[in-house]
Formats: sequence, structure tokens, C-alpha cells
Amino acid sequence: MSHLRKVGGGLVRAGSIAWLIVHFLLTIAYVLPVNPLMLTWQSLVDRTIGEYFGQRWTLFAPDPLTSDYSLLVRPLIAREAKTITSGNLPTDGWYDLSTPLWDEFRKNRLSAFDRLYRPQMSAIQDFLSGGDWSMAWRQASRDGDPEARKVYEQHLEMSRRLSITVLTRVADAFINHAFPDHRWVKLALQIRIRSAVPWSKRETQSPSVSYIEVGIFPIDRNVYPADFYAPNSGEVLGPQP
Repeated sequence: MSHLRKVGGGLVRAGSIAWLIVHFLLTIAYVLPVNPLMLTWQSLVDRTIGEYFGQRWTLFAPDPLTSDYSLLVRPLIAREAKTITSGNLPTDGWYDLSTPLWDEFRKNRLSAFDRLYRPQMSAIQDFLSGGDWSMAWRQASRDGDPEARKVYEQHLEMSRRLSITVLTRVADAFINHAFPDHRWVKLALQIRIRSAVPWSKRETQSPSVSYIEVGIFPIDRNVYPADFYAPNSGEVLGPQP
């Protein structure tokens, strides 16, 4: 019996060590830049590390941010919801859900506003680019690699679906607090991108501003109201030239 226990214990230890080795090898493959080996292992890596142990870092530092991103939401009453469609969004009544949080964090670096801002910031970046981990795939795609382009487009589509879930919940939380009246039935979302001006041109050039439409979605009244937003708070912004 003791011999069987020793054999069983040895098998468990060997299996655990083998699992750890495979796990770390797959993790390394996940964070490596695009290469022929990664293309071969892509399906396996996605079903294991990508599915259960997703990483938000790579073995090479990403480029620093050069733009400010803000999530803008526009609540729509029933009449507007029937007439407003994607590509034809209104130019007024937009609420900035990002800048107020960031401004409050800058006033007090020990506050929790950074944690409130971070999920929407991560979701915005994932919506626009597929996330930090896909940077190498994106670059290889731009360089003309057809396999990398296929992989990048698949993951960008998946990343956008997940990002929209986060962004709409952020907007629902704001609207459920600021606009509890059920006359408001849908919401429009867009991302504002304000590009930084080079230091050498700070006196002569203004930041460029662009808008990326996310979509129009039903308001989910089951999302808990975000009471850290005062009613009708936020900067009312419309698309600018």
C-alpha cells in the first residue's frame, strides 16, 4: 500500500511539474512578438492562455499614449430613438464620462477615481486596437503579413464585442442615475480622441479632435446607478470640426 502511495504521489508531482512547464511555455508564446511558431500555436494558445489566463503585457514595452480618450454618451428618448441611426448621430447633448473622473483623480491621487476610470479606458483601447497584447499582430498586419492580418482582424472583432459590453454598462450606470425617467430608452456612444500637440508646436498648434462611433444600444435599467456622477454631470460636448 505504501508503495502504491509513493507511486501515486510521484505521478501527481510529475504531472504538476509537466503542467507548469507547459503553462509557462504557452504564456511565453502568448506574449512573444509575431513569429512563425506563434502562428502555428495560435489556436492552442487562444484556447488555453487566451481563454483562461489572458495577459495584458508583452516582452517588449508598448509605445506611450499620445492621445486623450473620452467616452461620450447621448441618452435618447423614444422619439429620437426611432429617427436617429448609426452614422447620423446628434451633435448636442453628449456627456463626457471620462474627463470628470480623471480630473477628480488629479485633484487627489489617493482617491478611487483612477479605479473608476480605468475600466472604461481599457475598454476604449481594446475597442480601438484590440488591446496591448495584439500590438505585434497589428504591426505585422500593417507590414503585409496576410496570416497576421487574419488573426488580428478576428481578435479585433472579438475584442470590440467585449469592449462594448463594458462601455454600455458604464453608460447605463450613468444614465440610470442622471436620467431615471423611463422616457429615455436608448443611448448612443462614441469615443472622442484628442491628440497631443508636439512640445515644439505647443504655441502655434491646437490638439486635433476626432470621434469614433461605437453604436446605439437599449438602456439597461437593471444596471446599478453610478451615484458618483451628479445628475447631469459631465461636459456636454458635440462633434467639433
